Amino acid sequence: MSYFSSDTNNTDSFVPIFSRINEIKVNTFMPNPLPLTVYGPVTPLSPSILVSGVLKDAVVTILDNGNSIGHGTAKVNGQLNVPISKPPTVGHNITAIQKSGFGTGEPSQHLLWPFCGPQK
Repeated sequence: MSYFSSDTNNTDSFVPIFSRINEIKVNTFMPNPLPLTVYGPVTPLSPSILVSGVLKDAVVTILDNGNSIGHGTAKVNGQLNVPISKPPTVGHNITAIQKSGFGTGEPSQHLLWPFCGPQK
């Protein structure tokens, strides 16, 4: 077994095989994050919305019919109470997405915000 390999550009020289190890490039594949789960109930007085399935350091955005109404950054894997900046609109779909170093996940299943009080 030889520890040397001939250099194809110069047949008079030999290059140790182990010196070429750093030339090997490894491609890693990491899928996008999974969709989150959004928990209710959500009311006009809700200061935040609970989501689960978050990845550490991911930015989670709460959407009201596709429009951002709040966001937060997860400090650990698991659950996150995402603060909302304005209350959701009656009858709209509430979803959440997360963006991490692995990409952006698909939107969560929607949570229809039911309004149980009197409507104007």
